[in-house]
Amino acid sequence: MSLPLLQKSISGFTSVVDRVSDEQWSLPTACDGWDGRALMSHIVGGCLMSSAAVRGATRDEAMSIFGRDNLGGDLRAAYAAAIGDHLAAFSEAGALERLCQHPAGDMPGAVLLNFRIGDFLLHGWDLAHPLGIDYQPDADVVAHVWASTSPMAAMLAQSGMFGDGPSGSVGDDAPLFARLLDIMGRRP
Repeated sequence: MSLPLLQKSISGFTSVVDRVSDEQWSLPTACDGWDGRALMSHIVGGCLMSSAAVRGATRDEAMSIFGRDNLGGDLRAAYAAAIGDHLAAFSEAGALERLCQHPAGDMPGAVLLNFRIGDFLLHGWDLAHPLGIDYQPDADVVAHVWASTSPMAAMLAQSGMFGDGPSGSVGDDAPLFARLLDIMGRRP
């Protein structure tokens, strides 16, 4: 787990954001019930919540950040500010070793960093796919998220957070990103 992988994952997501027109933010994404603005609210809220957790916020403080409107009137400016702070928080001395109070449970900053890498990677596809935007995530990021996620494939469907989980119809010879999308409940 490393900060460079987070930066690469954010860059991939940002490359999609940069190609979404202002009129397209109200269109549906691949996340059931979310339009582009709702997906961005999730991303920005996740950045702010995780940054606060890395800096020592309590679980309740972190959740209060995530549960509010963090986009305001300028979605792109809110995203840029949240990303800058996010990278700064994870770059602070001791951030990866610090125990963070996350809504999913207490975890070291390094584990939270891993979650964030995956969040940007997958939500890049969720935003790009319905809009027909070509999304080619970094191969190192895909390999990293696959390595940390694939051992949990059977549990993903049970969590309710990843659609129906693995379909069982994507072969081992499929591209790694296609296999990752499948175990995460995405159906291209």
